[in-house]
Amino acid sequence: MASSTELLMDLLKEYSKFDWIETYFYDEVPKDDVWENFTTTKKLELMKQFRSSNMPKETSKHYMALNPDISDSLKIYLEPFEDNIHHYNFLKLTPGYNLWMHYDNYPTFVRYNNITQDQAENIHRTIVMLTPWEQGQVLQIADNTHTKWNIGDFYSWRSYTWHGVGNFSFNDWVCMQITWLDESD
Repeated sequence: MASSTELLMDLLKEYSKFDWIETYFYDEVPKDDVWENFTTTKKLELMKQFRSSNMPKETSKHYMALNPDISDSLKIYLEPFEDNIHHYNFLKLTPGYNLWMHYDNYPTFVRYNNITQDQAENIHRTIVMLTPWEQGQVLQIADNTHTKWNIGDFYSWRSYTWHGVGNFSFNDWVCMQITWLDESD
């Protein structure tokens, strides 16, 4: 069995090869490509709220790796979702940045999987921690704050749940995001 240091080194090697795309909360709905589904209005309202709160765009900088090829060591985290419609990607938050309190409405997931507005209430997000917790990293989901996680720990919530993460540590925070539809709800 690999030590936690060996596991971390393997994960660092793997996700260093990902095609990381720099993004900001303000730019999630492209001006020339407005999504034409029920999620667009909610996303635009949230972006308007960020602007009206004078939240500096730059502080929301983060990186996404969208559906990259992954090794078996990461595929194990997808096994619980095999019987559900699901999608995965990776999120990296570098030191000094944060993802403000927000809710997800999953426009890409909705569009590519033909999810109806009624079904959207049953979309869930699970994140798998791929870096160990360090002082200065905090995750908040609704009214609950989380710290002191280990690699492989996961947290889940339903669509439209407020959440955010801050990284005022000295190292990157990386997670695997799994979006999935619970059709048993």
